[in-house]
Amino acid sequence: MSNPTDPPVSPPQSAMAEQGKKEKKKGEGLYLLLIFLMLCSNGAMGWLWWKDKGSLQVITVEKETIAKDAEIVKQELIALGAQYENLKVTNKEMQAEIDTRKEDIVRLQRELEKHKDNAWIIAKLKKETETLRRIMQHFVVEIDSLNTLNKNIIADREKVRVDLNSEKEKNTLLIKEKESLQETVNMASMLKIVGLYASGIAEKKGGKKESDTKKAKRTDKIKIAFTLAENLVAKKGDRVIYARIISPDGKEMTQADDSLHVFKFGKSKGFWATKKNVNYANENTEVIMYAHAKKGDLFSHGKYIIEVNTDGATLGNTTLELE
Repeated sequence: MSNPTDPPVSPPQSAMAEQGKKEKKKGEGLYLLLIFLMLCSNGAMGWLWWKDKGSLQVITVEKETIAKDAEIVKQELIALGAQYENLKVTNKEMQAEIDTRKEDIVRLQRELEKHKDNAWIIAKLKKETETLRRIMQHFVVEIDSLNTLNKNIIADREKVRVDLNSEKEKNTLLIKEKESLQETVNMASMLKIVGLYASGIAEKKGGKKESDTKKAKRTDKIKIAFTLAENLVAKKGDRVIYARIISPDGKEMTQADDSLHVFKFGKSKGFWATKKNVNYANENTEVIMYAHAKKGDLFSHGKYIIEVNTDGATLGNTTLELE
């Protein structure tokens, strides 16, 4: 049993060494723990950075994809608009539908420009564009059908027209044959003149004497003489013979510019310079006619063209040159 008054006894050297080792190991463990915690912290920071970087890359790719899709839809709408512009129809109802679809394209283009960063709206616009394309294809098919139908109708109409023209040609041919026959009869029965001539006449002694002249200033009247030739086929009876004279200035000579001095020849009308009633008896008949200038007018120098007409036909013509 120890005495409390005894001095303390120091621990053995080996125990102290053991205690020092334990404290050293404890310090090393704490140091390793700190290193481990720092590594974990750095790993967590690295993972978060990698995650944020990946998210940023995903966002960038998504934006690029949206921009690309928006550009595709834009180009498709432009092409679709051009295709609708090329649709040509005569049907008013179909044209109204086409115009409505063209307005839809303009509306989609505006909406795309307004929401070109919105993926959902771009997807929706893409679907609507596809719908408009299908409608356009339907229009193309329908227009082709209408064109084919129109071609068939035109072909049928052309056939009917050809058939009608064929019948008309037959009728026209018959009519022409009839007219030709009638014309032959008319020509056979038409009066003919021979020995037609005209001359300027100067009157003397108050008109009791006359002489031919080529001087315009001495001409008092124009004498027209001819013979109605014998024609046994022609109709007998009175004929009104008209003389039409074109003066050097290109005007028709007449005593008055009224309806009483107008006559028909062929399909035309004109003024007569003089006329005469002649009784024709199917034999040679001498005819002399005189044409005077309008009262107050004088004969001018130049060429006069003279036509003899009756029954609406011109029997002959000649010219007279006055100096």
